Amino acid sequence: MTRPPHAPSPLLGLLACAGLLLASCGGGSSISRNQAANAGTFQVESINMNDGDVWALNRPIVITFNHPVDPDSLGFSSILIRPVDPEVQGQPVTGSFYLRAGSEGRVVVFQPACPTDLQNANGAFVPGGYHYEIALPTVNSFGHAVVRDQAGHGLKIGLTRSFRTPIDPVEPLFIDTTVGPPRFAAVDPVVFPDGLNLFSAGGESAIEIRFNQSIDASPDNLNTDRLFVLYSDGEIGSGNENSFSPTNKVPGRLVLIDNCTPTGALIQFQIAGILPPNRNLQVRVSSDFQDLAGETNSQELASASHATPTLTAYYNDPNWNEADETVDEIVEDFSSSTFVDPTAALAFPPADFSTGSMTASFDFPGQPPPADHDFVLAGFATLDLDTSGTISFQDSNGRNFTMVDGVLEVDDFTIEENAVVTAHGDNPLIIYATGTVSILGVLDASGEDALTPQALSQPTVPEPGGAGGPGGGAGGDASYETATETLRGGSGTGAFGLGLGGGGGEGCVNWTSTGVVKNQGYSLIAGGGAGGQFAAGPNRAVTWDRWSGVANPDSHDDAGPDVRSDRHTHFATQADIEAYFTGAEDGKRGNSYQDSPLSPPPPLANNDDDYGGLGMEEQAYDEDANDRVDGFDPAWTTQATPPFKFGHPTNGPDPGFAQNPIFSGLVDDDFLGSRWNPYTGTRTEGELTAPWAGAGGGASGDASLVWRLDLDGDNFLDPLATFFPDANFPYGWTFRYWKGAPGGGGGGQVQILAVGPIILGPNCQLLANGGSGNGGESLGEGSTNLTRQVSGSGGGAGGHIILQSATGLDLSGIDVGTDPVNSPPAVAPEVCQALGGRRGWAYSEEITLSGGTPDGNSDFMIGRGGAGANGVIQVHVPEPATDIGWHPDAEAAILDYLRHGVVDGPIDTDRLEEMLDLYFEPRPYALIPDFAPKSQFQSKWIDTGLAGLRDPIPANDYPDYAHSLLAFQGISTTDGSVNRANSMVVPLAAIASGSNVGVNGASYSAHQVVLPNVSAAFGSITTARMFERNPALLVGYDFLPDSTGSATFEVVSASYNRAADRLTLTTLEADGSMLLAVNPGNPVWELRPKFFRIETSGQKARLPDSASVVFEFQGADEAVAGSGLPGTPTAWTSDLADLVGKRFLRYRVTFDINAGGGGVTVNSERPSLHLIKVPLVW
Repeated sequence: MTRPPHAPSPLLGLLACAGLLLASCGGGSSISRNQAANAGTFQVESINMNDGDVWALNRPIVITFNHPVDPDSLGFSSILIRPVDPEVQGQPVTGSFYLRAGSEGRVVVFQPACPTDLQNANGAFVPGGYHYEIALPTVNSFGHAVVRDQAGHGLKIGLTRSFRTPIDPVEPLFIDTTVGPPRFAAVDPVVFPDGLNLFSAGGESAIEIRFNQSIDASPDNLNTDRLFVLYSDGEIGSGNENSFSPTNKVPGRLVLIDNCTPTGALIQFQIAGILPPNRNLQVRVSSDFQDLAGETNSQELASASHATPTLTAYYNDPNWNEADETVDEIVEDFSSSTFVDPTAALAFPPADFSTGSMTASFDFPGQPPPADHDFVLAGFATLDLDTSGTISFQDSNGRNFTMVDGVLEVDDFTIEENAVVTAHGDNPLIIYATGTVSILGVLDASGEDALTPQALSQPTVPEPGGAGGPGGGAGGDASYETATETLRGGSGTGAFGLGLGGGGGEGCVNWTSTGVVKNQGYSLIAGGGAGGQFAAGPNRAVTWDRWSGVANPDSHDDAGPDVRSDRHTHFATQADIEAYFTGAEDGKRGNSYQDSPLSPPPPLANNDDDYGGLGMEEQAYDEDANDRVDGFDPAWTTQATPPFKFGHPTNGPDPGFAQNPIFSGLVDDDFLGSRWNPYTGTRTEGELTAPWAGAGGGASGDASLVWRLDLDGDNFLDPLATFFPDANFPYGWTFRYWKGAPGGGGGGQVQILAVGPIILGPNCQLLANGGSGNGGESLGEGSTNLTRQVSGSGGGAGGHIILQSATGLDLSGIDVGTDPVNSPPAVAPEVCQALGGRRGWAYSEEITLSGGTPDGNSDFMIGRGGAGANGVIQVHVPEPATDIGWHPDAEAAILDYLRHGVVDGPIDTDRLEEMLDLYFEPRPYALIPDFAPKSQFQSKWIDTGLAGLRDPIPANDYPDYAHSLLAFQGISTTDGSVNRANSMVVPLAAIASGSNVGVNGASYSAHQVVLPNVSAAFGSITTARMFERNPALLVGYDFLPDSTGSATFEVVSASYNRAADRLTLTTLEADGSMLLAVNPGNPVWELRPKFFRIETSGQKARLPDSASVVFEFQGADEAVAGSGLPGTPTAWTSDLADLVGKRFLRYRVTFDINAGGGGVTVNSERPSLHLIKVPLVW
């Protein structure tokens, strides 16, 4: 039988049914290959990791699935890789996911990000044995994204693994994924850019360098000592085109683009400045350059050479003479702040950056009130301000004011003589004044002094610590337990209630079996409280000699100082004192008068011996100090080591300890803001990141005397624990109980920010002192003898006073004599204070002053409190040379000293603060204000690159920033000020002009003009050729369709058609349509050069008489050949001729919104700068 020609074979049909490509045969439906691949449960098949593995930092994690994976479902939300150990939980895992090639989409690889720091700790995983977990959630996991297959099925069977990172150096940190040292990649190993990297062409060229494997990206390896670009010794054709001296380094920086990828590493060498024409370039890899596993090459690698174009080729101009000079231009349009130096040592506040401009700043934070919103407090009036919440009040003139959370906004602010303003509360006291601030009376934001216990012989009644000033921490409470003994005095609180202040002293317990205790002063003294902490410098409270009020009790001290150089002659000089007493002081330990019993409990026969006290917390004697041997507070004379024993660290009544300072060890930067010293040219940034306040001092310990009896009749006193703590306190075994003293409050924060001057009068008292400590109850019957205090509390720290004025600080009413430099006044005025609080007293009668008055806070031995740390005072004025008013009798001597005897010389800020120390206590910091008439910005160093290699005229130096061919213009070369007339920037003379009519007339659209036969329009053929070869130089220039009109249109792009001799200019759309500016009555266009664009209040080229803009420039040679770093800079100059030949250039711009001298207001007009162009001939 004959079979039809296309009938299927039965065998073929059988084979097809047996295959896996069809789901059914014989009339059933078929499925696609993709459907077959995604059929069934989607699950993980395997992972290249076991639980507990040590995982190298760069080792890929490979996960195999049973279905092809949808790559869009991959990510850290569907594949969870996370740190487990809390030490690294703040550092998320980073890296990338991809599908392995050739795996049919079933194998997912996670490539950990490789580290780039010296510690190898900023990559995906942190070395050091830290634990991590990888988990793949499934469709049954609530709230998680899941991996999906290409059919959209979610993962149904996942997995979880845990692993840890290697521990260096016992375990290798990395795996070597490629055998051998790093080599250039086989494909596109080094790709050089076209062109010469001219600034006018964008100046952002980069060389791409590819390696065949991952490299060590730490700064020790990825640097231009190990990976660099060289240029040839000579031009191509000179015979030295293939010679590369090792110092012939092309300047630039390395940027890691890719690393730890399947193809290796990609690095960009971003070229800095101009490349030399007609030279060969080579990339070199030193033999020290390492791959990620640390392997290196045995010798230096070199890429194939790349020839840079000649200028003839670059300009595409066959008429170019290679010996001619050419022009480029440094351009800054402020499209980003990349080239603005945020670390520049500016003398004034920084100007404001916004995309496209830099604008004069005046960042006064207050809101302008009505002009007559003047606060006046008349003489003998008082006003208390609570900075918590909103309060309303009236001044002496009946004006109503509202203060919100401590912020008061006024025009003028005046406290007349004998008037008193006090402040307290949770928030700082901040006064914003758009006018003048006059403080002739008292403004007091101090912490409260601690009081002696008020509820005498009432051990269950707490003694509250002194309240802090506004924002300051409170002093610690004494005897705060109401149902039992207080084992340790309460700690003070930190500023704004954050953290702790000075630590409280431990209580002391002793015993009697007869009702008699010998030598109570040595047997019952408790630990002293510590001072509150703030500034870390020399503690001025210990040398202060003007204590008054509560801080100077007539019965047991004088007005200070508390350092007894007559008794402790080790402190013979101020330098000795300042070296020893820094920051807040610890309290002093409680007593340890007698030897401790060797075999407690003592026998009845010894029940009258006067043993030292025990610490309440651990009920142990201080065996490390024995007061009977040492004597009370022995003299410290010439020996370097003090004769005092400071006690066992835990046994006995321990002192309270001061908190660590918030500052580092140095005091030069213990402030908020920036300090500028014109004399040394140095700028220092302060450590504080926010205004602060003083912490409270710690309370001192209580003393308890308990009965100790032989209750079991064994002729030995029963253990002390039978009687202490007293289960029925204070009516059980307690014989007597004396309370310690509460701590002093921390000084508050006061900010006075004024647009006008701040005036401090001769009787001014601007205070943010810490509250002083005090003494606890006195030992003895009836507690009537106030000189046997059981312990002393800590003083609060001084607060934070910030005085800022955009106009100045007026001290002219304060008399300091005629020559305060050489003959300072016997009593310095010190009208502004932020002192720490005084030490609290303990057992004052044991030491007497020279006049016989008891003194209980100068000892080093037992019980007294610690002095609070200094506060911080800051004075911010724009220009101290002119903006601080001194008394007329002293002004000449002071200014001569500040200027080091040089007329109009720069002010030495160190000496300025020395002089201000007469008026302030502690010594203030003289700082740059946050708002001032002047503001500045400065560029980073601009490397012009290798432009200087060209030497077209051997007698000239290059680059030339002042060449007649093209140079920066529009300012005075004497002082750098922008040329101005009639409140407008003076335009420069036109460089080209032509007609708007005729066959060679310009043709216009709204924002574009075409200029035919343009070569004839320029003043010279040399000028014409310069712009024709590099029309980008015209960007920023002004085009005028009407040469006599006022409408100008800034060029934003330019192109030149050499064959047609046609120049096309596109102008800034914001300048409007040029069609509206064409004037048939004057059909002449004009092109004017412009090297900067200034606007004020939105008007182009406007510069009001009240403002000025000043340009200055600085240059430098390369520090060391091949280093690519600037060396010693020149002086700042406004004449660029001073910088000819300098490879490196930077500029500084100073805005002044009070250039007219009429004063500054919050509404003063502020000019902005939108463009800077600095030409260079090379």
